[in-house]
Amino acid sequence: MAKLDAIEFAYGYSKTQTTLEGYDGRVITSWLYVAKPENVLDKETPPSRRYLNILLKGARQAKLDSAYVEALAEQEVYQPTPATLEVRDSLPDLASLPSITVEELRIMEEESATHTFISCLGFVFKLTEQ
Repeated sequence: MAKLDAIEFAYGYSKTQTTLEGYDGRVITSWLYVAKPENVLDKETPPSRRYLNILLKGARQAKLDSAYVEALAEQEVYQPTPATLEVRDSLPDLASLPSITVEELRIMEEESATHTFISCLGFVFKLTEQ
């Protein structure tokens, strides 16, 4: 659960405990990840193909109703705009960037009085404090 928490929290989700009712009437206490309001781009924005595939895999593994799985599989997925694809293409190839350890990142952070360093999706960003 800690690994999943780290992933979901990094993507701007919070976690709450909830009660679910199964097809067979069983009541299950579960954890639910919820997008924080400030991270919701648009309620109409469809999920990415990657995320929908994760949902489908889980639905199949849980042996959810086949009609639900089929309907889920038919969901529209996010399609990046040409401008988004252009920005992605302009990013450097991760393999071309120097490696940095978490310890090196920590030291850089401690030694800098004017910048904060963060790591996200394989990139290290230097943020200038405003």
